[in-house]
This record gives sequence, structure tokens and C-alpha cells, in this order.
Amino acid sequence: MGWDFCFAFREADSVWKEQRKLFYEYFRPDRARQYSDAQRTETHAFLRRLLNSPQDFLEHTHHLFGSALTKLVYGIAVKESKDPYVEVAEEAVAGLSKAIHPGKYLVDIFPALKHIPVWMPGAGFRKTGIYFAALNEKLVKAPFEAAEASIAKGEMVESIVADMVSKLSSDPVLRAEQRKMEMHVAATAYAAGADTTVAAVQTFFLLMAMHPEVQKRAQAELDTFLGVDPDRLPDFSDRGTLPYIEALVSELLRWNLVVPASIPHASVEDDLYEEYFIPKGTLIIANVWTLSRDPIMYPEPDKFIPERFLKNGVINNNIRDPRTLIFGFGRRICPGRH
Repeated sequence: MGWDFCFAFREADSVWKEQRKLFYEYFRPDRARQYSDAQRTETHAFLRRLLNSPQDFLEHTHHLFGSALTKLVYGIAVKESKDPYVEVAEEAVAGLSKAIHPGKYLVDIFPALKHIPVWMPGAGFRKTGIYFAALNEKLVKAPFEAAEASIAKGEMVESIVADMVSKLSSDPVLRAEQRKMEMHVAATAYAAGADTTVAAVQTFFLLMAMHPEVQKRAQAELDTFLGVDPDRLPDFSDRGTLPYIEALVSELLRWNLVVPASIPHASVEDDLYEEYFIPKGTLIIANVWTLSRDPIMYPEPDKFIPERFLKNGVINNNIRDPRTLIFGFGRRICPGRH
């Protein structure tokens, strides 16, 4: 399907290491804080659209994160709700979401099947692969080349790609290698955030409709905190003073995991865990859904209860933060989690 550009699906070779290092350079905690202005601007635009046409909240949510990421990564401003860059990313990630389930296609179990001709009966997976490979090529190349064209014209807008391009080597061979890596890292950053964050925020709308009492308590906390200045919106700096809303977000992330089986791993060598022998190449799936439903840590786990993360009106650090589960594990933990 052409997802080999994304280092999340590469084995831990030298390319994986370099791509991950470059990605983390732009998404480490101090860098992540520098993107607050862009996120704030797009969020305020989202709120205006939501106010004007609340019935289109699903589309507005897609537009919010698509436009924020396009601007942040490529420096491209998205104005229309049906932006081609956003639509390509959404379709590509939707295809991945279906294909990533282990055993979805027989070729996952019998890799030799990838060599059968497209016209043979039962080779529909080949057509699917060819279609998404072409789509992913657009995902990787189109916005990066558009950003490069703007930079060449002197229309440089501050972005991750603009910073990457400014550091390219003057040596033609090395420059080509660096450019390819930057293109892949930019596309990974864009695709990884385009769908996951959307899913979490759309779940928020669902939960507020299901639990009006939670919505009222969260609104009351905002009204109390902002009462001295009712004309301003809450900001990043206010997080520490809004414990109930912080607990609400934690419970949102726990209640409906965006990636309930995480990203599958594979053992790189024979291993032994307690009485289990794990051969090299074994597919290993972390069942984070079950961890998020641990009835000892989270009593009545199927219920949406933000208060479970609070004690005496502040965040209870003795309750496992779902953020320690939802972003993966070990060397494969999501480098964009901040």
C-alpha cells in the first residue's frame, strides 16, 4: 500500500533510526510548545464554524486538524472544507485503518501470495495495494512539493518543512537523500495526526451528548475560572487550574481508545517471557483496550466517570494515566505524543 515511507512500519534499521531522530527533533516537548499559536488560531476558527453551523460538527472537526497540520508541517493555509491535501490524507489513513488488522488479508499470513497476477481470482488485495500506493505517493509528494515551490518563490511561511529545506546539504547526492527523508518524515507527521486526533475529539462530542451532567460540570468549572474575564477563552496556560476538564480528557482517552490494539510489533529475536517461548518474527499485539478496562485500576470501567481521576479536587496521581498506554511502548512509543 506504500506505507513504507512511515517509520512506524519499518524494522529498526539505520533508516528507521534517522527518520525517528529527525521527527523527534520537531516534536520534542519544547518544540511542541512552540506550536501553540498555530493550534490556538485554528481552534478559534473551528469554534466560529461550530457556532455558525453546529450540525456540521463532524466536518468541522476534520477541517480543524487537517488545516492545523497542513499549516504546521507544510506552511500551507487551508481555507476550504474540502481541501485536496486533507482529503488525500483522510482516505489514505482510512485505508490503513482497515488493512492494519492482523489477518485482514490472506497475504498477511502467506506472503508469497503478493506475487500472484492482479487478474487472478482472489487477487483483489493486489488492486487495493496498487490503488493506495498511488494515493500514498500523492500524500507524500504533493504538499511537500507545493511547500518547496512557495519557498523557491520567496513566499516562505514558517513551517517544519521550511526549516528542514533550509538545512539541506549543497552536495547533490546527500541533498537528494536528505530531501527524501524529510519528505517521508513530514508525511508521517501529517498522516499520524490527521485521523487520530479527529477520532478523539469526535468521541468527545458523543460523550457530551450522552452525559449532559458531565458537560454542565465542565462548563461550570470554566465559568468559575473565567468569571473574572468572561470575554476570553481558556488557553494552554490554564490547564493547571482546570482539574475537572483535565480529568475529563483523561477519561475520554481511556474510555474510547483511538488505537485499541496499539501498533503491532514483531520480535527481532527468539525470546522467553515467563513460561512463554516467543520465536523470532512473532507478531505481538499489545491489548491496550484490556489495560484501559482494568476493573481494579478503573472500577466500573465501561462507564464514563471523569471523577475517577480526581481526589479532593485535584488530579489523583495514583490512578494510571491512560496516556501511558495509548501512545505505544518502548522504542516504538509515539514520538509525536507531546
